[in-house]
Amino acid sequence: MDQQGLAAAIGRSTSYVSTRMRGELPFDLNDVENIAIVLEIPYSQLIG
Repeated sequence: MDQQGLAAAIGRSTSYVSTRMRGELPFDLNDVENIAIVLEIPYSQLIG
């Protein structure tokens, strides 16, 4: 999944996701939970 697809899936803009993927700002916990749901992986895989 590319950044544009991820952004659409979690209801954020592509620039929002891109900024966080570059490590300039952190994702908030709601975003992390939504990303886990979209990717069908346990939440703990993203924060552990």
